Amino acid sequence: MINFEMLNAAFNLDPSNSYLYLIALLLPLSAAMVVFQTNPYHALVIRGILGAMAALVYALFGAADVALTEALVGTMLAITLYAVAVRSSMVMRLGVLEEGFKQVQALQAHPKPSLQTSLTKQQFSDPFVVALPSTAAESEAVAISDPPVESCLLESILNQLRSALNKYHMRLELVPYKDYQALHQALIDQEVHAACANLETPAAIHSSRDEIGQGAIGRGEAWNQADYLTAIQAIDPTTTQIEYCSGQRYHLATRVHRLYEILHSELTDATTSLSYVNLLHRQKSV
Repeated sequence: MINFEMLNAAFNLDPSNSYLYLIALLLPLSAAMVVFQTNPYHALVIRGILGAMAALVYALFGAADVALTEALVGTMLAITLYAVAVRSSMVMRLGVLEEGFKQVQALQAHPKPSLQTSLTKQQFSDPFVVALPSTAAESEAVAISDPPVESCLLESILNQLRSALNKYHMRLELVPYKDYQALHQALIDQEVHAACANLETPAAIHSSRDEIGQGAIGRGEAWNQADYLTAIQAIDPTTTQIEYCSGQRYHLATRVHRLYEILHSELTDATTSLSYVNLLHRQKSV
């Protein structure tokens, strides 16, 4: 219990206004909770409570103008600006090919759990392995609208990314691009934080950076997977290392080192390779 007689003797406090002192003591407690809160959305809520209590204290002490300023500017306006900033910054923009984006959208619009769950890791690594339907109804469903293995695999990778980002209170935003060249340019122009591309051709991983001018990149033609990966490696040879392993079907390249650290520890899918692209080296060379 708080001994108001001792407080009155030390600070000349009025015991009749003890409730004011209790409210005032909540201010530093709320401020400490804001500082040590790891979830930014929870911190916004606590910050709003802190501003409301501060406005209440000012009003009870007779400073109505200060209370009104705190309520309008320190609470409502500040929380609104913080919410917009958090919403726009706590996001990972992932560039994907338009074809895969449409397949994932179609799969999400018409989910088929019985078929998706039958796709094992072995089937993802070997596209020629197909689960045989066990019932007549399932056979009819496969014949009518069996989702492509690639779209199921991409959806599985995206779910893993969402799960990894959720631990850091981030969300995933997909940005579709029409071809490999547009996807690569988006990563260079910093329109996206990362790019995800298909690796159907293992030989594409071993394309030499010295052959850039000899392929479609040098001739101005449409890029294929080999051209895309060759261009990714050419951005920064010192940091960009793409190593192909058996069974890998997708490659994820990110220009943000912090995202690379998060995904390197959280992304456990054996069908996806990951690399960090340092754009600063490219800007210096240009």
